[in-house]
Amino acid sequence: MRDAVGTEIQDFDYKDWYPITDGQGFSLCIIDPAGADLTCWDRKEGWQASSEEGGSPGRENPANAAANGSVVINEILTHTDGADGDWIELRNTTGAPINIGGWFLSDTMDNLKKYQIAPGTSIPAGGYKVFTQAANFGTSSSDPGKQTGFGLSELGEEVFLSSGSGGTLSGGFSTTENFGAAMSEVTFGRYVKSTGDADFVSMASPTRGAANSPPLVSNVVINEIMYHSPGEEEPDEYIELYNRGGSPAVLYDPAYPANTWKFTKGVLYTFPAGVTMAPSEYILIVRTDPDIFRYVHGISPGIAIYGPYEGALDNDGEKLELSMPCGPEPDGYVPYARVDQVNYSDGSHPAGSD
Repeated sequence: MRDAVGTEIQDFDYKDWYPITDGQGFSLCIIDPAGADLTCWDRKEGWQASSEEGGSPGRENPANAAANGSVVINEILTHTDGADGDWIELRNTTGAPINIGGWFLSDTMDNLKKYQIAPGTSIPAGGYKVFTQAANFGTSSSDPGKQTGFGLSELGEEVFLSSGSGGTLSGGFSTTENFGAAMSEVTFGRYVKSTGDADFVSMASPTRGAANSPPLVSNVVINEIMYHSPGEEEPDEYIELYNRGGSPAVLYDPAYPANTWKFTKGVLYTFPAGVTMAPSEYILIVRTDPDIFRYVHGISPGIAIYGPYEGALDNDGEKLELSMPCGPEPDGYVPYARVDQVNYSDGSHPAGSD
């Protein structure tokens, strides 16, 4: 927006932060239009979904059913043989009870109203509420709130929570979490970082109805990267892995040794069969021929070097992801679960530093 002589008054970017504003008939409303912090227009936290379908053009947005972040999708189980099947845990992050009766759970944007939570359901202050596939939202459930039965895919998808009343979306509260392929009996959950932002990642152990465990951290981690070498010379770019554990780590599925670890974001590389890392061992994955890299940099023969990988690490920053194979599906498809991820940048990171 500019004034009559072209001077910029305001400039910001918005995104599909809330599912019900993404083609579902609800608008985005700034929470504090009179606030002094103009950067809030560029952030999800500065906005909320409208309280009414169609928004509130020309008038103030009525009060929402709940404030952003007051109810969160806290933990989910998507790959299990347990009698309860998949489950979804909600958490009230506030100091007062919140009534979620009439709200909806779903696994698809195409139908956000697959399961309606029973009227009068409340989450106590700081408390939890768990819904299971067997008892609540699954296809075989007898829960009257089930509109269209569903389960959470072990291969990865999304889960949605939307406020509602009387069988329709309403109230303006909307949140979603994305998740990838899951190892058996490993949950995904919220982990709040030192910046105050939350990641939704694999957890060290399931904690249904209780505070989340720490994240699941592999013994094998991305330890060092050379992403912007002098002169753009290929022989200089590399990724270093480190086994921080006290036992050997195999970079393949022991039950299906041909299914090996690989990089799934940033660069593409699949490890050869049989790679094992000893405790405290470092290995390198390089962009060029491993023999050339070893010669140019004088690397000891005792250090294993693999490559070349496909693509190159972005000089400005990107996500680098290492993944491991899960058990193959009946049709032979092999899903991959994230082992470790590094998000690096040259000053453009959301936290504002390299």
